[in-house]
Amino acid sequence: MTPNRSLTAAASAATTLAPAAPKRQVTLDLRVAMGEKLRVRGRGLDASLRGDLHLTSPGGRLAVDGSLRAVDGTYQAYGQKLGIDRGVLTFVGPIENPRLDIEATRPNLDVRVGSDISTAAGRKALVLSAISEGRARGLGQMPALLYQGKEAEDVADFVAAVAGH
Repeated sequence: MTPNRSLTAAASAATTLAPAAPKRQVTLDLRVAMGEKLRVRGRGLDASLRGDLHLTSPGGRLAVDGSLRAVDGTYQAYGQKLGIDRGVLTFVGPIENPRLDIEATRPNLDVRVGSDISTAAGRKALVLSAISEGRARGLGQMPALLYQGKEAEDVADFVAAVAGH
């Protein structure tokens, strides 16, 4: 018995033209506590995370409320391992727009030098700071303090040396 070619083609066309199954409306209401053992390592970051998040799905879009904070963390930047003094990631609404509030400083110096990173409403800011004995250091000295742990005798030579590497 030979199969009927027109019947096989009609059945095949009916399967490809069938409407897609309707999307399911998912309602999400999930609370997540990070606990004491969550550690994140990667892209220069090594830190434990603490905090609570509330995940929902208003209008079918993922939304997150809550905050995570870095505990006992370090961040590799500027060729140095910086200690995270303050690290907070805050979510209010769409997951794509968290607020960062991070301060990381170079340890074991008599000068407190580091970077302060913050974001809000999609805008980012990076501030380099260097303070010793209550006196702020010049802007030109901050990269030298971060990279070398000491002030540059000649800032122009230092910048040229770093740019060459």
